[in-house]
Amino acid sequence: MRCKKGTRTSFQGRGGSYCGRLEGVAAGE
Repeated sequence: MRCKKGTRTSFQGRGGSYCGRLEGVAAGE
């Protein structure tokens, strides 16, 4: 799951996907 820019901080699964509201990057992919 990708995160768009400006999205709020959200967590998917066990830290599988992390969305930063500042950079809006997806980690753990």
